[in-house]
Amino acid sequence: MANRNSTNNNSGNNGGKALPVVETITSYDWRHYLKSHPLCKGVPPWCFEHVPLHKEWQHIGVKGYKIEVALTNEELPKYCDVQDENAVFWIANAVKYCGFMAKVVYDGSEHIPKTSRDQLSSRWINFVNEAKRVGYTTMHSYSIMPPKCMETDKLEDFDWRDYIFNKLVQKHSIPTIVTINGELSAKYKSELVVGQAVEVLDRACISRMRLGEVNQLVGGRVHVRYWDSKTEVGKADFVCHERSPTIFPCGWSRTVGQEISAPTAYHSPILKDSTLQYLINYDNLPKISISEGMKLESVDPLNPGVISAATVKKVLKHGYFMATIDGQHSGVEKRKIAAFCYHLTSPLIFPCGYSEKRGIELSLPKDYKGDPSKFAWDKYLEQTKSEALPIRGLRRDDTNSHGVKSGMKLEAVDIMEPHLMCVATVTRVIGRLLKVSFDGWGEEYDQWMDVKSPDLFPMGWCEVNRYPLQHPPGTSKQPASTIIVSNGHNNNGH
Repeated sequence: MANRNSTNNNSGNNGGKALPVVETITSYDWRHYLKSHPLCKGVPPWCFEHVPLHKEWQHIGVKGYKIEVALTNEELPKYCDVQDENAVFWIANAVKYCGFMAKVVYDGSEHIPKTSRDQLSSRWINFVNEAKRVGYTTMHSYSIMPPKCMETDKLEDFDWRDYIFNKLVQKHSIPTIVTINGELSAKYKSELVVGQAVEVLDRACISRMRLGEVNQLVGGRVHVRYWDSKTEVGKADFVCHERSPTIFPCGWSRTVGQEISAPTAYHSPILKDSTLQYLINYDNLPKISISEGMKLESVDPLNPGVISAATVKKVLKHGYFMATIDGQHSGVEKRKIAAFCYHLTSPLIFPCGYSEKRGIELSLPKDYKGDPSKFAWDKYLEQTKSEALPIRGLRRDDTNSHGVKSGMKLEAVDIMEPHLMCVATVTRVIGRLLKVSFDGWGEEYDQWMDVKSPDLFPMGWCEVNRYPLQHPPGTSKQPASTIIVSNGHNNNGH
């Protein structure tokens, strides 16, 4: 959907050996947007179960917490002779959160004239990266000084040491249980390792899986090279989150009966039932009879902004099945024969009639001949002599109690170009189903996504993990952060 800007800094030779390809990539910075949109709301981090600190965020993202924040070069007081960057700190309050981003106000701002108070004494930070627990400066022998905005004649003889002491008495800071040496840690504990063999979706043929090798891990996102890859060394053929339903341990395809592209010498094991239950995260799966020809509704995997009529084409094992999209908006020729693998518990499949009841436009079956405005599933099932897939009782919590609301901002994966992370907005909420729009792009790029999708992240996640966040169209001239990447690997240690 979008192209990232990069500069190749590789030069010279190394005796015939391939040198690391070093790129400087620009990444969108939320700070400019947040400063100019004071009413912005971000999806809270506790809504993302696959993101570190999501459980602890209700104890972290608390307004009024006292924290220590490093002063920027522009904020350093005139009398400061400290040369090390990020070595001078001051006390601040977190007054608003948007994802991992937080607006902080420096203590002592009440002494600054109201007309310039907000501009001079507050700014947006990445709370995970930049907020330190009170006591951090003492622990690491850093300096603590009021910012330059407080260097006024009125405050020339002000006793800041006494001021800080009084301000911190009986005040709370970030809980020690979520900090290491005064800093927050959002390191993702992956269950995969670089070099591990996995079975992933074949992007060239979505009806099958393909053997691959983990090439890189970034905050739970897995970059995979196919076993027969022809892409540039160090680059990935497929990218997804390790909790995605498109990546599995070796043996999954054989166990459920799914087709896989792999070397003839590939001998995969049969997975145990306990492993399969862990993969689908669903206990006591009801026994449901699935048969070929059954009808359902599904998010189109090749056009994720559309919910279409679908048909079961093949029944696999352990609750998995293959289905084709029957919708009239399929478009691409290969979609007519492409089947996609689903599980009965997938949040992106729905019982017949789901769209109509929730006011969603359904892409009708290609062979439907009647008036589109009068389409009714019961009549269509009768005409086609087919049955509805009985998944109505499998729909999990379909309420809006998750906390995500229309208009909230977040970072989202472009499903069609899964290596891209984009600035996005929730534009519709229907139970646990979200319509996600990419800022600056038309409705044709919208995506229906589950509220617990591992392809959704809070604002600031990319910055924490040093993963490039795409600039929305028209914002490339705004201030941006840079990321140094070597052979497709960023140096975050995740």
